[in-house]
Amino acid sequence: MRKAIVFAGILLLFLTLPGIGQEIDYVANGGMFYNFENEPYTWFVWDCVTPAMTIFEKDENPSKDNVNPSDSCGMFVTTTCTWEGTTCDARFVPLDFSLSTIIKVKVLAPEAGRIFMVKLEDYDNNTNNPIEIQSTTAVGNNWEEMEFDCSSAETDFYTRVVIFPDFNSGIEGEVWYFDDVRLDIPVAVQDRSPVPGSFLVASNYPNPFNPSTTIDFELPRALPVDLRVYGPTGAEVAKLVDGTLQAGRHSTVFNGAGLPSGIYVYRLRAGGEAVSGKMVLSK
Repeated sequence: MRKAIVFAGILLLFLTLPGIGQEIDYVANGGMFYNFENEPYTWFVWDCVTPAMTIFEKDENPSKDNVNPSDSCGMFVTTTCTWEGTTCDARFVPLDFSLSTIIKVKVLAPEAGRIFMVKLEDYDNNTNNPIEIQSTTAVGNNWEEMEFDCSSAETDFYTRVVIFPDFNSGIEGEVWYFDDVRLDIPVAVQDRSPVPGSFLVASNYPNPFNPSTTIDFELPRALPVDLRVYGPTGAEVAKLVDGTLQAGRHSTVFNGAGLPSGIYVYRLRAGGEAVSGKMVLSK
């Protein structure tokens, strides 16, 4: 039987690269970030031995280094099954591949030359054109950041990322570790010190709400704005803003009357940036 410990969370991650007068922000795309340091999410693991999906928790990072200095990570123990994987059961805003098509995963494999797979699914899971992308580990027993090219994926369609350590090897009892499953948008910023209101921000209140909540956001300048809300299944339930707005503070109301209780996500896009937030409709 497989034994694993996994916890997950969604984190807005900022990384700074060396350079003169310039930084690179890795901005969360539609809220799709997994790591194992913050708020808990339920992860599921399945294989051909265990018909029902099983819940696991996180584990300590066994080998901190400059690739992955995190204290915690996900751990995966293989079985002889040739199709086994893991996924966070949360439903996220559909992935936007318009600015980046690379999904990255930090992996610590038992040896080099092993296949690791990322699979994209829509909100109906496996029913509509899932995409499978494989890559091969370059090292063993050390962290590496693997990249998966999703350029063939339709934007605003896929809502879940599934990962398959040790894909198709059928080896029993090997331990894999993984962390920081993410889709990044690199954005060059020439001057960070500067001007208040230079970054897109948004929030909603009240939260939880019944039946309506107000979404506030600020714009640093006049920009085309797209604001949409997605329901518990990942399907779009409302388009609140679609047009150019002036600089400053704006508010719009989302009314959940007639919709079921659950977690809803708003996504705001403006000027090449995107932010998202969770809202709980509680009736």
